[in-house]
Amino acid sequence: MGLTRTAVFMVSVVMLPATARGQDQVIAVNADVPVSSVSYVTLKKILTGQITDWSDGQPIVLVLPPPGSSAMSWACKEVLKVPEDIYRRYLAEKVLRGVIATPANAGSEAQAAAAVADTAGAIAPVPHAVLGRDAKTLSIRSGERSVRVEER
Repeated sequence: MGLTRTAVFMVSVVMLPATARGQDQVIAVNADVPVSSVSYVTLKKILTGQITDWSDGQPIVLVLPPPGSSAMSWACKEVLKVPEDIYRRYLAEKVLRGVIATPANAGSEAQAAAAVADTAGAIAPVPHAVLGRDAKTLSIRSGERSVRVEER
């Protein structure tokens, strides 16, 4: 799949090959998050609670779309490389041990995108179609994969 670079206006969006129900998926972050790109390794560490603060010390708030949603399926398959049920059990165990804060569980992908826009330090996988203008997305750096970055 050939990916290209496009410019639009305010939000940076990374588009990776998304197989979850044919939709383009993104990693959305609150507009105040001090980074605009991360490596795959760093993104995995953020999504698994191994990194708990942004570079400015702001806590990372993980927002999870509903189980089985296209965004959650995409993040587990394409980014984390683990089945969703195992990922959710992993997070639950880390919460029970007090290693990470309880992730926010959104009732829909649109609610996940809204929660990211409204919550300082928030991050969530969401479909590009539900991304609002008051959030941004992380560009994912990798030496082996191409990414398409769009700005709104």
